[in-house]
Amino acid sequence: MKPAVVPLAIGFTAGVAAGLSFAEGWLLAPAAGLAAVALWGVRGAMRVVLFMAVGLALGAVHGAAARAARVRDCRLGWADGARVSLEVEPVGLSFGRSRMVRATGECGGQVRIVSRDSLAAGAAVVGTWRRAPVSTLRRLARPDQAGVLMVDSVRNWGPGLSLRSRLRLGAERRLLELFGERRFGVAAALSTSPGIQLDEGEHARYRAAGLAHLLSISGFHVGVLAAALVLVLRAARSSPGGAQLGALGVVALYVWLLGWPAPALRAGVLLAFWTWARLRQRPPDSAGLLAGCALLVLAADAWSVLAPGAWLSFAGAWGCAAAARQLQAVRREVTGRRLRALLRRARPVAISTGAVVATSPFTILFFGGVAPIAVAANLFAVPAAAAAVPALALALALSAVPLLSAGAWVPAGAAGLALDALDVVARAAAAVPGALVPVGPRLSGAVVAAT
Repeated sequence: MKPAVVPLAIGFTAGVAAGLSFAEGWLLAPAAGLAAVALWGVRGAMRVVLFMAVGLALGAVHGAAARAARVRDCRLGWADGARVSLEVEPVGLSFGRSRMVRATGECGGQVRIVSRDSLAAGAAVVGTWRRAPVSTLRRLARPDQAGVLMVDSVRNWGPGLSLRSRLRLGAERRLLELFGERRFGVAAALSTSPGIQLDEGEHARYRAAGLAHLLSISGFHVGVLAAALVLVLRAARSSPGGAQLGALGVVALYVWLLGWPAPALRAGVLLAFWTWARLRQRPPDSAGLLAGCALLVLAADAWSVLAPGAWLSFAGAWGCAAAARQLQAVRREVTGRRLRALLRRARPVAISTGAVVATSPFTILFFGGVAPIAVAANLFAVPAAAAAVPALALALALSAVPLLSAGAWVPAGAAGLALDALDVVARAAAAVPGALVPVGPRLSGAVVAAT
């Protein structure tokens, strides 16, 4: 029987979605609470319904609170054509006119602006607000998707950045120096900037190859970084438990530096649960781990229930685990030595297939297509990205220390080769006929894929 946290997380997710979707969503809370009271003390299969009802009640309250806060958000109150003045700081480096900034004054949160002037640090900007079209500004749009500020006046006032912004901008400037403008976008997407705006052609190429997930920092990137840190700490004669705890601490700082995006937060929480289970020498349940992660991620940000990255991250992790588990079950039933060896070598193919199949309903729903070529492309792209991530981290760490900065070019060179290999795989996979299969209408296509 699955742990109780699984139905609790399912109910909590549904409750959050309802609380965000409907003004009356909070009414689910007392109804679900009464159901939970009525079921209190039951045994057997009905306990699943009990925990689901508890989760539904808590989620409805949490979602309704997030919806109420959204209604008061100033970004949704600006009329189209309104003149807006903001105090902002850049989220990251940008080479185009369009960029994301973080409002630091009375109206907080991220805003997309279009400006000819650069933002070196803190700045006051004035411009005209253009609301997103009705077709894209849905009732459940996050406030940072509400529109674009067309800036016509910028007044920079020098260093007024938060600590996190200073660290991120410093890291991105070092990446630009090490890799140049051509490689900077992908290098930053793999290391410091999960929301960086890549060149449209470059992003379309990775999307057609089914490799867009590599450009959004998620469990893969965090897991590779954590594994590399454990290897380094073990080489430094640290104990296994000390190495795992040390890696977990660095990963927590890294996820904070990124701004707590849902996929990276999910990976960090999963790593924390896994480390705790290892230290206690208790085998973790994969479904329970993912359910616990979902509860904490949604508790931190209710709006992540609507984020494509969050759904793709959880679905991909579940698909990988389910495929590996099914392959292991098949191997246990096979008696032939050669066939068992063949199945062992097929593990990467099975895991890649599991991830593509599990995420296909969401890629159809959010992006209108699915890329079957990703099953093969991942076999070559994932090792290249796995080599690039720790090399990028080492290059950034060395470049931050004046006495060691000259040595940063060595790992940067290795990372550059891995980035070039990744680009070759993306180009080759995107050029295959039928690499990206458009599916429409999206909702029915997603239902068919889920079934």
